[in-house]
Amino acid sequence: MLHIWEIWPKLAEAVLRTHIEYRMAGGHSFDHALHVAQVAYFIAETEEVKRLSGAAGLCHNADRILQKILGVGKKDVPEARVVTMVQGWLDTSNEFTATDGDRIVSAVLLHSNFNIDGSDEVLVALQDADRIACSAAEAIIGAAQHWHEIPMINPKH
Repeated sequence: MLHIWEIWPKLAEAVLRTHIEYRMAGGHSFDHALHVAQVAYFIAETEEVKRLSGAAGLCHNADRILQKILGVGKKDVPEARVVTMVQGWLDTSNEFTATDGDRIVSAVLLHSNFNIDGSDEVLVALQDADRIACSAAEAIIGAAQHWHEIPMINPKH
């Protein structure tokens, strides 16, 4: 099986540089983006969807990076800024058609939403991959380190 950084090396490098520049760590680190991208590539059903959902996985932290840059809540990140960031990464790699770019950008913009029947397969693979990555042991441990004063189990609930 190929690694996502072997499929899209220029894209992976561009996204990595941005993560380093803005010191993205924790739940929205480059490692998380790689994990989501690799899982998306693994679970997608066709070669085209594998490649595009893997690229979307690399890019899917754009909203979180912009949240940090702008100092706002996730819902307050302007969609246009996310589009600009993702399109910039895709342009850097120079490996995507306009249609590919549209599908990737759309998946990144919508990946936090609930699944909807009839959604683009790239979006579905990205949504599922993000959920899988967020349920992995390292994500749970990483989240727990910030909540060490709260009991692990609430007997009331």
